[in-house]
Amino acid sequence: MTTPNPYLRFEGGAKVWSANGGCNIVAGRFEIDGTNLTILSSASTRMACLDAEAQQVETYFLKALSQVTRFELKDNSLRLYDYDTLLLVLHPDVAGKKTP
Repeated sequence: MTTPNPYLRFEGGAKVWSANGGCNIVAGRFEIDGTNLTILSSASTRMACLDAEAQQVETYFLKALSQVTRFELKDNSLRLYDYDTLLLVLHPDVAGKKTP
């Protein structure tokens, strides 16, 4: 993703997640069983994306999150899959600096 805003955060103890797709903040609950991951019920702000690229990134990002069935931690990244199809690769935010 080329826009600096998208992020995804999981809070394991509370089993909640939050994200920013580039224009809007979304949040919900999740279930995890081994490497199986289900992202559940989400709520979202409804701000307009004035930038076409940001809108495209957000649309893809949110659609991908809704399709996640499992995860993998590899090479200091979180990989989210729809069964065997890789949907997203997310890197940690190191010292407050967003990593592409």
